[in-house]
Amino acid sequence: MDKHPLVHIVNRIYKLRIYFEGSFEFNPRPNALLYWKSIEPFRGMITKVELPQFLKSNILLFYDHIYNVQDIIQYTSHITCGVHSQPAKTERELNLQSWIADAGISYMSIRAICVVSLNALLPLELEIKKDLQ
Repeated sequence: MDKHPLVHIVNRIYKLRIYFEGSFEFNPRPNALLYWKSIEPFRGMITKVELPQFLKSNILLFYDHIYNVQDIIQYTSHITCGVHSQPAKTERELNLQSWIADAGISYMSIRAICVVSLNALLPLELEIKKDLQ
């Protein structure tokens, strides 16, 4: 997403492996029109994945489109009054926008993504705090 994420710059010093723990299984029923899966680590089978797998974890099916963590982050930051706000343009963005407008799924999805991300970064935070003491 960002070309040089701050976490990677800081972690060059500590060289910690960062794992994202969550419930990443995604099993919508056949022919389902809507399926949303929270990835928070207290729901379902918990697994550890690295950043690429985390970003590619599917969390929403809406009509013919499946959205993953990265899609939700990009949609939230680029379309829903995020840092780089602009209007929805593609069919996928417009489809997601129609669902989010009705269900508040953006808040629920981003909350779950933040919980998993903050838990993943806790070991790095503790290492940094050790150095500051």
